[in-house]
Amino acid sequence: MNALSLDSTDLAKISQPGGLQRAIQSYFKAAGKPMVEGKRFADAVLEHGVEVNGKINANFFTGTIAAGYTNMKSFIPEKGENYILTHIRALAETYTSAVGDAAVVEGLSALPLLSHGKLSIYIGGDLAVRDIPLSVFTEADESPNAGIYKLNIPIIWSEGESMDIQVAFTTVNATAKQVMWLQLFGLGTY
Repeated sequence: MNALSLDSTDLAKISQPGGLQRAIQSYFKAAGKPMVEGKRFADAVLEHGVEVNGKINANFFTGTIAAGYTNMKSFIPEKGENYILTHIRALAETYTSAVGDAAVVEGLSALPLLSHGKLSIYIGGDLAVRDIPLSVFTEADESPNAGIYKLNIPIIWSEGESMDIQVAFTTVNATAKQVMWLQLFGLGTY
C-alpha cells in the first residue's frame, strides 16, 4: 500500500468552495481507487462489536452481519461507497442478558484483559496497518479522546473491497458476556 497524503497545496485548496471534494477525489485517484463522480463526502462513523468471551482472537468488519452488533448493511462497501478512515476508537461492554443492556465504556481501561494485545488492519487482503498495541485505547475514561487512536496515514476503504481488523489478545478473556466494539471515524461517500 502506498503512503499517500494530502500535500500543503491540497490543504490550501480545501478552504475554497468545493476544495475539500476535489482534494479527496485527487487522493482517491492517486491511490488508484474507484470513485463515482458526483458523490459527496460527509462524516462517517462505522461500528462493529464482537463478543470476546473466551477468545484469544477477534475479527471486526468481516463475516456475517448480526443485528445489534453493527450500524452497517454490509461489510463490503457497495458501488459508489468509499471511505477515508482517520481514527479508531475501542469501546468495551459487559452486559447482563443482551448486548446493549449495559453501558458501553469508551476505551478499554474498564476491561483490563482486553487492553493487552495488538490490532492489525487488512484491506482487500493487503496489510494496511500492523500491530497497533491495544494499550493505546486505555486513556482515562474522563478524557474526551478516551479510546481513540489517530492513524498515521488515512486508510482508503473503497467499493467492493473487504476489510478485516484482526485483534490478537495476549491472554484469553474468560469473563462472560463481554463485547469489544470498534468505531472507525473518517469521511464516507453518500
